[in-house]
Amino acid sequence: MCVYHRRREGILVVVGVYVHDLLVTGMQQQAVDAFFGELTELSVKNLGPASKFLGMRVTYNEYEGCDLDQELAIEEMLREHGMASVHSVRTPIGAESNEIDEASDELLPMSGGDGVVTVRKFQSLVGSLIPTMSDWKFGKHIARYLAGTKSLCLYMKGQGALEEPLKVIAYSDTDFAADKADRKSVTGGLLTVDGMPVSWICKKQTGISLLHHGG
Repeated sequence: MCVYHRRREGILVVVGVYVHDLLVTGMQQQAVDAFFGELTELSVKNLGPASKFLGMRVTYNEYEGCDLDQELAIEEMLREHGMASVHSVRTPIGAESNEIDEASDELLPMSGGDGVVTVRKFQSLVGSLIPTMSDWKFGKHIARYLAGTKSLCLYMKGQGALEEPLKVIAYSDTDFAADKADRKSVTGGLLTVDGMPVSWICKKQTGISLLHHGG
């Protein structure tokens, strides 16, 4: 996906492009309408306010902003894998992800009868190319987590006044050498602008700190 922006006479217009779909927003409705007017030669159709984009549902609040959620996409995924009524879990990855279990690394079969977890089923769930049984279990755990959090959304609010400064806050944390195989830690971070999450990261550290190693 590419993002373009243009500012004319202080009015900003931002355009997100994904394949043949456009998502256009701006500081004034007139600027957005003018943008589509300039694209009439390209047979670009203005479908009005976005209600769904890249699997995200957009719900508007006339005075404050909009909500972005993937509840419909999650429900479709759960139905496809027979998990529509599954019990939810509180975390996307359980504590067992740090356990070393050689038996869980047994490769999945390429084919099988009803109820057999196969390579095709796993690829359908997460698109992996080299799956193991433990990977399938992690995928099912994530699906259960999504089942319990599908109604959560990202809230995008409008700024009260253009002259008000943006409030940027960053959070970060790390576990304590939780991976029993290499004792490396996982770091997480979140960046918010005026309370809205705009970027986040979860990544295993490349090295082992002396503090963690000594501990």
